[in-house]
This record gives sequence, structure tokens and C-alpha cells, in this order.
Amino acid sequence: MSVTTIVVCIGGFIDNESNIISRNENITTIRCNTNSIDYTGLVALLECREQLNFHPGTKFLYLHDTCATGIKFLDELSQIDTKQHDNIRLTTKQSMNIGIYTMRSLIGLSNFILGK
Repeated sequence: MSVTTIVVCIGGFIDNESNIISRNENITTIRCNTNSIDYTGLVALLECREQLNFHPGTKFLYLHDTCATGIKFLDELSQIDTKQHDNIRLTTKQSMNIGIYTMRSLIGLSNFILGK
């Protein structure tokens, strides 16, 4: 049985020298010292991957605070086969970066993401 960890990335803590990480049961909060609109969470995941032990195969569902989910959301999400792809995006073009990513795919895009 796998445990789902929820990672909440909150941008705009620009006065901090580094990201502030806190944990409460299965919820990890990263107070990001950056604010890159749709890239804030992805930047935080890359910058905190070693502290939070995100190995290359770690999978993330990237959503925004404006997204709403239904009752069966987690059940439906668990049915998505991610074995063949390092990322699955909402659309073929970027759509606010909403999608499923592996840490491996984020590392591959790190120059682009960290440049935002």
C-alpha cells in the first residue's frame, strides 16, 4: 500500500533566504521564497527534492488552488497508468502546467523551470 503525501507550495515568501518546509502527518507545506506564477510549485519541488527525499520516480499531481475535485477524484486518479510516461499534461500544450510529473521529468526540465 502506498501512502499519498500532499505537498502544498505557497509562493511569495520572497523575504526568506530559503524555502521553509513543515510537515503535519501526510501534508508537507513549502513556503516558497519565489513567486513564478504557474511555475512556483515546480520550482519549489526542484529546490526541495533532496531535503524531502524526492527520488527520480516520485510522482506529483500538479494542481492550482483554483482547481476543484469531486468525490471520486482520488479513486479515478489512482486508475491512471503512469508507467509509460514521465509526465501527463492536461493538454498537449502547456495549460498552467496542470498534470502529472515525475521528479525525473522535472529534473530534465530544470534549466527551463528554474529560469522562470
